[in-house]
Amino acid sequence: MKISKEVRVGLFMVVSLVLLYLGFNYLKGIDFFSSRKKYYAVYDNVDQLMPSNQVFLSGVSVGRVSRIQIDQIKRRVVVEMEIDSYVRLGDSTVAILNGDFLGT
Repeated sequence: MKISKEVRVGLFMVVSLVLLYLGFNYLKGIDFFSSRKKYYAVYDNVDQLMPSNQVFLSGVSVGRVSRIQIDQIKRRVVVEMEIDSYVRLGDSTVAILNGDFLGT
């Protein structure tokens, strides 16, 4: 059975777009094959924190910042973090923002 050129080109485009999407998200730090839990932290000032910044626990990268929202009513910033599922955090865990003189 022969496949027409139009079908081959269409299939090639679909595969290319899927690979482009997965590659772009991989470069942003999103891993599709690992399980992560979502945690939220509330701050008054996040000082140049951005989505896809890494989250560290004792110097080891354990996740990333996935979303930042502003709470208009309380005038605070809500940060959503995706942490690897093997990391166990308790109710009394405190998330501290760290920065150096270069702003990272």
